[in-house]
Amino acid sequence: MRKLLHITLGALIFLTAHGSPTLADLAPDDDQGTQQPYFDRLMGGAFFQQHIDVVLARVVGPLATWPDGYDTGYTLEILDDYGGGLKEHERVKMFGTRPVPNGSSFGPLRTLAADDVMLLAIAPLKAAGQFRYRELTTPMGLGCPSVVKPGWVAAVRRTLADLRRLVPKDGKGELPRADAYRLLASEEPLRWALGASLVAYDPAPGDVESLKRIVNTQEDLTLPQAVWVYYLLTSVVPEDKRPSKADSDALLVGYVGRVAKPLGE
Repeated sequence: MRKLLHITLGALIFLTAHGSPTLADLAPDDDQGTQQPYFDRLMGGAFFQQHIDVVLARVVGPLATWPDGYDTGYTLEILDDYGGGLKEHERVKMFGTRPVPNGSSFGPLRTLAADDVMLLAIAPLKAAGQFRYRELTTPMGLGCPSVVKPGWVAAVRRTLADLRRLVPKDGKGELPRADAYRLLASEEPLRWALGASLVAYDPAPGDVESLKRIVNTQEDLTLPQAVWVYYLLTSVVPEDKRPSKADSDALLVGYVGRVAKPLGE
């Protein structure tokens, strides 16, 4: 169901995220395998680790050679990054594996177009400046990979800055509740999605009802936003605080029934 929901989000909102990568190719680290408090639900599932970065980058072009275990790769020009460890206009190499004909390859790196600006998830390899391609869903409502159109670049950069400020990569600190609700009041879709994610991550009494009320009563709520709240209620809110699956399903169906036009109009 979660994979299907990601596909739905991809069609309606921003893009698709499939599956859960392993950590086999990450650089060795004593903390590898330790879940960071913010990330186990915020960044696409329990696989998310402090080593993975989310970058906004321009695809420079394909690479001709790859390390052992990979069969494709690209040079990227970094424009911005969540982790803050990469410099603007720095060039790095990202490697992955190609899709196989029967579709059994896990998290394949599909063909990327040169000069596209993309939001990508990457994990460091042992060699400096080399990274492994990953797939995940970010709390700003965008999946990785995602092509970012020119009109959205500034909004993505602003929201990456919010993410760096409010969700430190070391996972330390308190969840910024006041900031979360300020973002939830934003008219910018990505900031709105991040605010909703932060509210859902560790909800205080009444927060889940506030999210449900948005879907039930907010007149200008778009279908992609309603689907995002559904995703948060079913996948991000802690299990002991989640509405029942039937309750969340009914919430989304009720929204669609409220805003959909009758057939023939």
